[in-house]
Amino acid sequence: MKLAERAKMMQRDMTAYTKRTGAHTLDPLGERDTITLTLPEPPSANDYWRMGRSGIHGAPRHMHRTDAATAYLEAVSMLTSRYHQNGQCAFPSGDLSVVVIWHRSAKRGDLPNRTKVLYDALQGSVYADDRQIAHEETTRVDAHPEIPKGYMRVTVARV
Repeated sequence: MKLAERAKMMQRDMTAYTKRTGAHTLDPLGERDTITLTLPEPPSANDYWRMGRSGIHGAPRHMHRTDAATAYLEAVSMLTSRYHQNGQCAFPSGDLSVVVIWHRSAKRGDLPNRTKVLYDALQGSVYADDRQIAHEETTRVDAHPEIPKGYMRVTVARV
């Protein structure tokens, strides 16, 4: 499956979830200076990077993003595009607090490896740099009444 097809499929899944539950997956950024998103779970950081082949005449090998990682970045970019306005992300500067609840799709997966990928994906649309994260709370659950299986609820707020 091509990258653009994967990204569109993720966006269709998210749109279907929103219609089915009546939930607004993206809260408009108002005076509260808080954004709450429900996003598909990212691939693990272990599946994010791959070592490329060596070049001609023994050139050094290089790391590159996998197709799944690129598709996830594109999907999150589309889902969070409303916060990227006038060339600026929602939180261009300042310290932030991030709260993540991951309703994992299977009873496997390392929470820190998933949040690493999530934070990279939010960079540029929600915040300028993941170095702005001064406080984080992360939770992994196997059941949740509001978050569908295989999704994360992410709340980003100014500290």
